[in-house]
Amino acid sequence: MLESLKGLGKPVDDRVIDPKIDKFFKANAKGVSIKGMEWEDVYQEIVIRWLTALPNFDPKKSSLYRYAQIIARSTTIDLIKHVSRQKRGNGVNDISLDELAEKEIL
Repeated sequence: MLESLKGLGKPVDDRVIDPKIDKFFKANAKGVSIKGMEWEDVYQEIVIRWLTALPNFDPKKSSLYRYAQIIARSTTIDLIKHVSRQKRGNGVNDISLDELAEKEIL
């Protein structure tokens, strides 16, 4: 699969990002606003996910571009969820029951 993609784009650790897909990833990252992240951070997360998911690509199920859309969308959703979880956790102090027992609060 990867052999058939050689020469289509820039190499990244023997893997290739098609220029059309790379442009899509950048546009997707620039079009999303996630608190605490620059568009480059979002782009990097999408590319990392793409490179790890690429070996699972099955051309019988979808086109490479459609697969890239799915990866970009799911990565963006995961990042938004992650930031939301962090936001809900602000102001919460992590303390174990053992620490409370040592302080004889329990």
